[in-house]
Amino acid sequence: MDSNIKKSAIAGFTLIEILISLAISGILMSGVYVSYLSQNKSYETQQRVIEMQQNLRNAMYHITRDIRMAGFNPTGSAAVAGITYVDFEDLDGNLDDTDGYAYDDLTAFSTLTFIRDDSEDGIVDSGETIIYGLYDYPVSSPNTIVDLYKDEGAGRQLLAQGIEAIGFAYAFDSDPVDTDGDGATDTYGNGSIDMDASNNIIWAIDSDNDQFLDKALDTDADGDIDMSDTPGGIAINSVTTYDLTEIGNKVDIKRIMAVKIWILAKAIKKTEGYSCSGQTYVVGNKRVAPVPPDDDEYMRRLMVNTVMCRNAAL
Repeated sequence: MDSNIKKSAIAGFTLIEILISLAISGILMSGVYVSYLSQNKSYETQQRVIEMQQNLRNAMYHITRDIRMAGFNPTGSAAVAGITYVDFEDLDGNLDDTDGYAYDDLTAFSTLTFIRDDSEDGIVDSGETIIYGLYDYPVSSPNTIVDLYKDEGAGRQLLAQGIEAIGFAYAFDSDPVDTDGDGATDTYGNGSIDMDASNNIIWAIDSDNDQFLDKALDTDADGDIDMSDTPGGIAINSVTTYDLTEIGNKVDIKRIMAVKIWILAKAIKKTEGYSCSGQTYVVGNKRVAPVPPDDDEYMRRLMVNTVMCRNAAL
């Protein structure tokens, strides 16, 4: 038996060398994995932001477009009244004013109803009365995510998801006008939006769901509705430069000339490590402050727009 063992000319790896190689490979793979997790987290965050902003823009686009056409009435029919109802409702569509004032309830959200004569026949047909508000979709099994609905007569239909809050405020034209020069008021409304003493537009709400504007939101008369203003506003007759003699210290909603819209969108999912703690959002007459520790991990975006009701003075 041949006991001679032939040795290879190629040197092998020692156990220590193999272990060192495995350790280095593990470190490199860990770095790759950490980088992957970071990139994936960044991607998911960007997707949430994109989705939220798309919902926000979609909501604002539809509301702005429709309000601009409120009161479209080519025949001059009295039936087409423009903005017909402004109120505060809960997510089930109930009037929310248990204490006599709706605006200060956390569960009360602005709702707006108006008419436009799309068929141009002077008759309010099906689909020509539009309502915007918030609800929890699907109604049969709510998921605690507040959404925007649009109702054109077929019930509340989902328009945009993840809309945490919405606010409407209204500019108006209610100046008393003496048309014959006898010193007595003959009509109301001179074709111009009413201003306060500082020449700022008066943005008002109907605080008690009686269809008369009674609270002005710019309480410090600086032209902005922000954290420096008193939530819920102050009596409208305290900021006007004239006497509200038509109905007594209030303004009929038929005098509305423009609408200011606030929409606060909220991401559907949490973002780990994100915090908006300490942030408060001004949404019309409301102040929305995320409550830690859980709620402040949701990203939010606020959009504000002003729409002139171009058919209001016609």
